[in-house]
Amino acid sequence: MQIFTTIFLFVAFGSIYCDLTAAGQAPNLKRFVAKYDFEDFPAHETFQGKPAPVNYKSHRLAREFKSVITRAAQQGANFAGHYTFVSWGCGSPCMRSAIVDSKTGRVYQGPDATLGFEVQLNSRLVKVNPPDRDGYYEDTWYSIPELYVWSEKEKRFALLQSDWKDKKQAIKGDKSNH
Repeated sequence: MQIFTTIFLFVAFGSIYCDLTAAGQAPNLKRFVAKYDFEDFPAHETFQGKPAPVNYKSHRLAREFKSVITRAAQQGANFAGHYTFVSWGCGSPCMRSAIVDSKTGRVYQGPDATLGFEVQLNSRLVKVNPPDRDGYYEDTWYSIPELYVWSEKEKRFALLQSDWKDKKQAIKGDKSNH
C-alpha cells in the first residue's frame, strides 16, 4: 500500500508540474531582459604578447589565491582586450573573481557570483549569474543575473543592471526571514 501511495503521489505531482511547465507557468522562473550586451562595451585594445608575471603586491587576492590566479594569468587575456578574467569557488553557492592585467601583472578585484560568469576578450562587460539561453533564471536571492562593466580609467567594475531594485535591502530582507 505504501509503494502504491508513493507512486501515486509522484505521478500526480509530476503531471501537475508538467502541466504548469507546458502552460509556461514553471514555478520560480523569471525572465531577465538585458539592457546591454557585449558589443555595447568594446575593449579599447587587444594584447597579443606574453602575459606579464602576476604582481602579488598589487592586491590581497593575488596573495590569498596565488595558485588559481597565477595559472589563469599564464593562459593570457580573455577579457577587455588585455585582462585575464579568473574565477574560483568559495563555498556553495559562492564564486569570487579577479582580473589580471596581461601587460603589467596587476590584479584587480572582480564581482562575486553564485552561478558563474560570462566574459569575452573584445568586451568590458561581465555577465554575473547569466540566465539560460532563453533569458530565464530561477527567482532566488542567489541567482539574480547582473551586468557589470570594467572602467579602464577608474580600474574598477560598475554595476549596470540587476533585477533587484535595491540589492542591499533585498539581501537584508531575505536574511531577516530566515
